[in-house]
Amino acid sequence: MNPDPKPEPMLEDSASAREVAALIRGLQPTLTEFAAGLLGGADGADDVVQETNLFLWERRADYEPGSDFRAWALRVARFKVMAARRDVARERRLRFSDETLERLAARAEERAGGAERRLKALGGCLGRIRLQDRRLLEWKYARRGSLTELADAVGESANAIHKKISRLRMALRQCVEKALSQNP
Repeated sequence: MNPDPKPEPMLEDSASAREVAALIRGLQPTLTEFAAGLLGGADGADDVVQETNLFLWERRADYEPGSDFRAWALRVARFKVMAARRDVARERRLRFSDETLERLAARAEERAGGAERRLKALGGCLGRIRLQDRRLLEWKYARRGSLTELADAVGESANAIHKKISRLRMALRQCVEKALSQNP
């Protein structure tokens, strides 16, 4: 006789679980940049971020709403990087002293904060452009739509659409740089 298959675990749908899920999603760029900074590049950073996400989710009951989730997540990521570092050291590919790792962690945390500031500045800049321009950027970057399809839909040439997107990107870059220089 075959044993009954295990039932699938039910996903938790409480407000605190949704809050933790949103906090984890919001920190993905920060965690990726932090891990890449500590590891000396992108190799292995995605694995560390996934392990960090898993740990945060499994320990979501330990999170106290209102406490500094970002600090907790970065501390967890640091330990996950240290574990990955031990694994790499066993393979004798890369070795850092603990002191060097701590210095790298401090720098990576600073850069991770920079990614958050850049994203916030970009959001502010996107809020200032015309709706039709925002839709054009959404088509190109969020939906990854083709310029030819978009050009056909709006009755313009693909070259004209490409030039508009290039101008918008330049304007957004300047806006973000200006916002960052005003709020270092």
